[in-house]
Amino acid sequence: SSQGREGKAPGSMLLLLLLSCSAPPAPFVTSASSGLRFVSSSSSLHLLPAVLKHTGRITLEQTLRLRGGDSNDCNEFGGYQVLNNEMRESFDTVMKRRFVFMQSFLIHGGVSGLFDYGPIGCSIKNNIVDAWRKFFVVSDGMLEVACPSITPHRVLEASGHVKRFTDLMVRDETSGECFRADKLIEEFCDVDLMKDAKHSNETRREMMMSLKARAGSMTIEQVEDAISTFNITSLSTGAKLSKPLPFNLMFKSTIGPSSGSSVFLRPETAQGIFTNFKRLLEFNGGKLPMTIAQIGKSFRNEIAPKQGLLRQREFEMAEIEHFLANGETGHVEFCKMADVEVCLFSRTAQERGEAESWTTLGQAVEDGIIVNQALAYFLGKTQKFLRQCGIKAIRFRQHRATEMAHYAQDCWDAEVLCSYGWVEVVGHADRACFDLQMHSEATDVPLVAWEQHQEPRERRVVQATIDRALIGKAFRARSKLVVEALEKFAEKEGEEALAFQKGKEEGAPEALKLRVEEEELEIPAACVSFKETIVREHGAFYYPRVVEPSFGLDRLFYCSLEHAFYVRGNDHERTVLGLPVSIAPFQCCMLGLSSNDQLMPIVYEIHEEMRKMGVNCRLDDSAANIGKRYARMDEIGVPFAVTVDFQSCQDGTVTLRERDSMEQVRVPKEEVPQLVRSLCEARESPDVSWAAAKERYPSV
Repeated sequence: SSQGREGKAPGSMLLLLLLSCSAPPAPFVTSASSGLRFVSSSSSLHLLPAVLKHTGRITLEQTLRLRGGDSNDCNEFGGYQVLNNEMRESFDTVMKRRFVFMQSFLIHGGVSGLFDYGPIGCSIKNNIVDAWRKFFVVSDGMLEVACPSITPHRVLEASGHVKRFTDLMVRDETSGECFRADKLIEEFCDVDLMKDAKHSNETRREMMMSLKARAGSMTIEQVEDAISTFNITSLSTGAKLSKPLPFNLMFKSTIGPSSGSSVFLRPETAQGIFTNFKRLLEFNGGKLPMTIAQIGKSFRNEIAPKQGLLRQREFEMAEIEHFLANGETGHVEFCKMADVEVCLFSRTAQERGEAESWTTLGQAVEDGIIVNQALAYFLGKTQKFLRQCGIKAIRFRQHRATEMAHYAQDCWDAEVLCSYGWVEVVGHADRACFDLQMHSEATDVPLVAWEQHQEPRERRVVQATIDRALIGKAFRARSKLVVEALEKFAEKEGEEALAFQKGKEEGAPEALKLRVEEEELEIPAACVSFKETIVREHGAFYYPRVVEPSFGLDRLFYCSLEHAFYVRGNDHERTVLGLPVSIAPFQCCMLGLSSNDQLMPIVYEIHEEMRKMGVNCRLDDSAANIGKRYARMDEIGVPFAVTVDFQSCQDGTVTLRERDSMEQVRVPKEEVPQLVRSLCEARESPDVSWAAAKERYPSV
């Protein structure tokens, strides 16, 4: 999957261009992979698109573009500002200091690609999972399963992962350090562009930009040619690189004390759904469409993970497999998504060096940009969910033919703009019937659905008449396999079977050559005959088509944090995590103005009532002043704070503070638990909102 890149952004090239302009300043944003995390100069909009033309990054006009209408239906990310270097440093500091997430096993030196979630991070991630389950599984009536992470070799061999689930790797011939080839090429291009910041060599600049844009979709031959043509060496030592080789990303192990049973840690959750298709279809009454979901851990042995939570070796996925009825490509709920406006970066636009385009999903399907309504429906559903998680800058990028997964017919990634650039968070693939067909052929278990015809249909078929006695004498223990092979030959290679029969009748062939379990056998002509006949069918079996949205929950978690992070004014000590209430680690915090003996019993009383009502409430009874305790809650994203002060002892009221506005109202203590619960559960209702609370209760 295509990702952003870690490391310092080579910003000097763009900075020199932009600071040289004398036009009045106007803030704008671009991505780290394009050159800068944040730029705040120049209204000369013609400069940046020229630089970004080949990089697959968003153009400046679109970043600035403010769009009206319903924010749930409109991709309006003009006001979003990617974290600049100073903000990113503050962000990283808060994440570590508050133990939101951190590299695993640090006291032993740490391990790349493995991360621990602290109490705050764990709570936020769990809330994202809960929100995902409600938004997709409950809302759309999906069926949910849970399958093992340990997967037998034969399962992933059938699915194609054993042979094809690879990245290209090169090795430093001096140090032995390994690099992922496409990422190394991208870094080489960035370094080269930094050296040529004044663009003295226009031709080379264009070549570097084009090379960087193509790096992720290159074949092994193209990678080798690029390394040779541009003399690309190790960025660590400057040494020569080995030839690129495919590296399988799956962790391999064995089951039990003997080494005879080879297994892998699953690279995706989907295969457990496909292997259980027959039982799931029975559970669903044999009816399609049918949608199955699974949330769980997946594992990929990344070559050189460098992007924090964005590229892990152990990560959590939430995947959906939507099985379609025979010949169907629509979705019953598509009408609800047809008018959703999305930012699309099509394969054609990428190949032509063009920018993204804005359109509705209905129009995109009508124009043939998105292949069918089912795929478009999930693009719209995904965008709405990402917005619910507080993510503002979203686009959908279509995979080029050379970067398509081995099972995919079409693929669109939901990418989010953050300090690493455009990052894939959700993949949407039209898998056709690849997986069901491969597992059926590998196991001889038909993973098919039945279509009942309204009227009987006639169909020409070729049937094999087999002399089982002769087959038994000729092939003995293998006779059953030979019979099955002859029946499949008649079914799948009807024309060839009839040609053999014609030759047999004319006295030509003496034997039929047939491959049985990787061995070519000669079947005596006397053992079998073929004939064409017409059968009358009342229905037919078929392999259902599958549309798959696949969510990387850790990436979604990280991007939600970045998009929520800001500082009050220009004070980088006053950081805020403006998370939506639905995914905040705590819905409310309980504070006493001080640790006075008169106040704390009231604090404990209200805290207990909050917990009884199901409000996830954090109690802070430390001795720090109230301002510092508010700041502590702000930087971990707690949306509401209830404070007991000395007035509470007199009139029984407490203050309720809202995080982002810092506004406060006084509420009777017996009403505050229900009010907080209502504000959290009915956050989109105009009748139960912070604005309504301000009208009802006196401000402080």
